[in-house]
Amino acid sequence: VKRKIRALRDEELKARRRMLGNVIFIGQLYKQQMLTDRIMHQCIVEQLGNIDNPDPESVECLCKLMTTIGSQIDQPKSKKMIDEYFRRLDQLSKNQTLDSRIRFMVQDVIDLRYNSWRLRRKVEGPKLLSEVHKDAMQAMSGGRGGRGGGGGRRDRDR
Repeated sequence: VKRKIRALRDEELKARRRMLGNVIFIGQLYKQQMLTDRIMHQCIVEQLGNIDNPDPESVECLCKLMTTIGSQIDQPKSKKMIDEYFRRLDQLSKNQTLDSRIRFMVQDVIDLRYNSWRLRRKVEGPKLLSEVHKDAMQAMSGGRGGRGGGGGRRDRDR
């Protein structure tokens, strides 16, 4: 029974990761101008869905989508629609039926827009091989503060 429950959780986690990956992929297609504003607005409206009884997965997808495309879609020509989305997001951020993790995620998107779509911290991506070598060299030379470790063979023999 425990194995079945664990397998079910693993499948659920895989499906969630796949879903979020697809949302980010759609956002990247939009950023490359392969999808139109109209399509993205439809996606946003679809994910906003029911404000009173929201689906947590939809809200999470919306947050990922807005984080990915927010700076591009938040333009003067669509200001009224974006403002309405954020009025609804504000309602969601105060909805106690949502898990606190989701509410904080919504608040992060609201804060992101308030900060002109600048992330609070840089999102680390994969490093170049040259960066890995540079970091390794720094760790080997300066990683111990240059003061040595302590207790070599001579100390032990005394």
